[in-house]
Amino acid sequence: MKKNIMRKAGILLIAAFFVISSSAVIADTAEKTPFATTESSAMLGNLGNLSRYEEEISYYNPNTLINIIGISGGTPPYYWMSAIRLTQDELAPYVGWNLTKVIVALSCDDGQSEVWARLVIYGEGTPTYPGSIILEQTDLFFDETGFHTIELNESIAIDDHGEIWIAIEWEQTEESAFIPFTDDGPAVDGKGDWVSLDGGATWSELQEFGDPPFDYNWAMGAIVKGDNLPPNVPIITGPNYGRPGVYYTFCIECVDPEGDHLYCFWDWDDGTITQWIGPYASGETICLSHAWSKEGMYTIRVKLKDVHGAESDWATHVIIIEAEPPELTIISPKPGIYVNNQKIIPFVVTIIFGKITISANATDSVSGMSHVDFYIDDVFKLNCTTFPYSWNWSERVFFRHKIKVAAYDNAGNNVTEEMKLWKFF
Repeated sequence: MKKNIMRKAGILLIAAFFVISSSAVIADTAEKTPFATTESSAMLGNLGNLSRYEEEISYYNPNTLINIIGISGGTPPYYWMSAIRLTQDELAPYVGWNLTKVIVALSCDDGQSEVWARLVIYGEGTPTYPGSIILEQTDLFFDETGFHTIELNESIAIDDHGEIWIAIEWEQTEESAFIPFTDDGPAVDGKGDWVSLDGGATWSELQEFGDPPFDYNWAMGAIVKGDNLPPNVPIITGPNYGRPGVYYTFCIECVDPEGDHLYCFWDWDDGTITQWIGPYASGETICLSHAWSKEGMYTIRVKLKDVHGAESDWATHVIIIEAEPPELTIISPKPGIYVNNQKIIPFVVTIIFGKITISANATDSVSGMSHVDFYIDDVFKLNCTTFPYSWNWSERVFFRHKIKVAAYDNAGNNVTEEMKLWKFF
């Protein structure tokens, strides 16, 4: 016997239903029956807040849940299914998460006060037909209007399935009852409005019925849950070289992907640690200073922990503590007489006529060279950062002067060398 799909409009309702024996009728557009419309006084509450690390995947508009769907014709009880299809477009952001719950909005105030149902979750099939059954839960009972959360007997890993269909089979015991809610549309084509009247043997979209079409989405969704994500591994910024007894500052930016407050733990690799310090806001920059008493290579380690206990991996930064200064030698000029930068003859003192190039050799085998500075009579003349270290002294001066060369390594150690000479012109 043919069944009729009915819609009941109200503040939160939409009801549409089909009969087991009527699947052939539903598939045939010419034989579809119009919906009956009536006002409803049922009020639908909002879905409660989700727990931490939970998100809902659904298609309905929560602000327009004004319809409920029911079926009529023939002899009840009627068994029919409403379903949504979740594709990779919806599931891809939740790699590593699990489907743990299903939510659905239904009415127990519109012709049927107690509702029994069956939950069926299918795997990937075709765009118009689900795949094999992943999970089935029977004997679901409802006696209150509103959103209901169905805890799954076992979680379903999102990664294991390209698509997921979520279907609920309703047992409608009254011919004029209206049970599941929909929004007021428009339907998300191929995803938000699937129905079956024959236990899942064939499927149609709700928008294929009605004149005008019932272009709505079922008020149902998937609740997926992920783990507490650890903080990002910080990056330590600070010097790579230093001297014993000098305090150096190191900074990290603490970031948690979920915005949690964070604690940090520093290990200075000399037997001293900070324990957990904080809390700090996600995105905050944290700077600490430390001094080492002995020479050596030290690996600084820092890790973060959020307020829920999830820890990042260690971040590392190497600093070399060095006390020895560079080796430095002034290689030009040497004792002798120079004319326009050319040594003419050896002599017991250095006498320069015209310009002269002052050159130095500086090396450091531990931290490396930073720079070499040149002075005349303690007046700074040039900072040289690359080898060869030299400066062309072309000033017109007379009589006796002092050359000083200072070499600095990357740890901040320095050494100086001086010589006196005579210069004319």
